[in-house]
Amino acid sequence: MHGSGFDANREPIGFDKINYDDRAWTQVDTGAEYDFIPSANPGVPLVEHGRYPTQFERISADTWRVDCGRCFSGVLNIRLRGEKGARIDIYHAEERDRESGELYLRGNRSAQAHDSYILSGSDEECFEPDFTYHGFRYADIVAQGRVEILSIEGVAISSETPQTAEFVSGNDVVNGVWRMIENTRQSNMFDY
Repeated sequence: MHGSGFDANREPIGFDKINYDDRAWTQVDTGAEYDFIPSANPGVPLVEHGRYPTQFERISADTWRVDCGRCFSGVLNIRLRGEKGARIDIYHAEERDRESGELYLRGNRSAQAHDSYILSGSDEECFEPDFTYHGFRYADIVAQGRVEILSIEGVAISSETPQTAEFVSGNDVVNGVWRMIENTRQSNMFDY
């Protein structure tokens, strides 16, 4: 998938509350029988750089086209409702085909840039993928089943790296180039 998938139907009700009865859960294999001591590498922390409003429109009975207004690395935060078991698939791309207007997925090369979410059927749900990110401006959301999209925002993330330079000039074009450079730096700084 090269992204994130989440089935809200598999989330046990109340598992995140005190006194949840987990006796029926299977034992976790901790690897304690092995003779080594793992050491954690916390890596560079991730930070959220901003949340951006999007424009989205329904382009067919089961598909919404999303425009975040700018390229960035991150995910979509989608508030939605729908029937239990309905599914959305989200496909991301930096560009749209100039002739057809469809997502230009060839620019993703081998990255699938695909997330999916299966609805639990509760009144209102929110999907914001964890453990993944995509470089994109545009996205298509394709639904299987009855789904209503309530809101969508873009969430920009990257590794926490210091900004070591600032630049301001009296020329708006040059300042715009600097902002694009900073956005590119920020969007491509991820430590694993």
